[in-house]
Amino acid sequence: MRFNLTFIPDNKEQLIPINYQNEIASWINKILHTGNDDFAKWLHDKGYMSENKPFELFTLSNLIIPAPGFRLAEEDRMEILANEVYVEISFQLEEGAESFITSLFQEQTCILGDKKSQGSFLVKEVTRKPAPKFQETMTFRAISPICLADSSYSGDKKIAKYLSPTDTRFEEIFFDNLLGKFMANQNLLSVSPDMLNEESVFRFLKLSEARSRLVPLKNAEEQETKVRGFLFDFKLTAPIPLLKLGYNAGFGENSSNGFGCVSVMKSL
Repeated sequence: MRFNLTFIPDNKEQLIPINYQNEIASWINKILHTGNDDFAKWLHDKGYMSENKPFELFTLSNLIIPAPGFRLAEEDRMEILANEVYVEISFQLEEGAESFITSLFQEQTCILGDKKSQGSFLVKEVTRKPAPKFQETMTFRAISPICLADSSYSGDKKIAKYLSPTDTRFEEIFFDNLLGKFMANQNLLSVSPDMLNEESVFRFLKLSEARSRLVPLKNAEEQETKVRGFLFDFKLTAPIPLLKLGYNAGFGENSSNGFGCVSVMKSL
């Protein structure tokens, strides 16, 4: 299920970092895990999370900023000029979660920034978006960067090479990631893994130039790592349950950190 969050600025001047994705994702994670005891219990009882396994089956878009948009104020800052901004949040959840999600986010305040500058945004409205009609071939647009890595090790150090959709390995790793996410959560998807068989068709086709984004992420110890993702349009052919999972919970890696959210385009 997918929701549109409408934000209004708390004050006139909103100067925020250009790389804001991790901060919005951290704000969403905090609300999901600490905002409502009943919701946390519901997630636990349904198998979505436990003490050792946080809920991660969600993704979010970049900020959607309508006219007059924004301006680049400094090398690493942007000033929001619009009266409202939007974020789409998408979840792989049962219908019973809708009322929880709406109440969790309504009238919350999201602060984006650091010691240098901050923007404060109030959630004005939480709106459920209708689900698309899923079919085995669909056309998508990435509305937050899609991140895939081909990882290797140098001694004990893991080295991640982030893949462009033009890379010859991208399609294989893209579907391996999606299948892995499906198999790890099959008990939550109300489908059997038997629906994947030798006759299942998997096909990826890039439809536009890919724009690269290097996004800094911070862990719990405030250590920073930079993750690369790509924004592009693409066509997918795959079993419908996999397409639903990718749409609801994100394609690729780091979905709950603000990567892999897509919108559905008209077929080309």
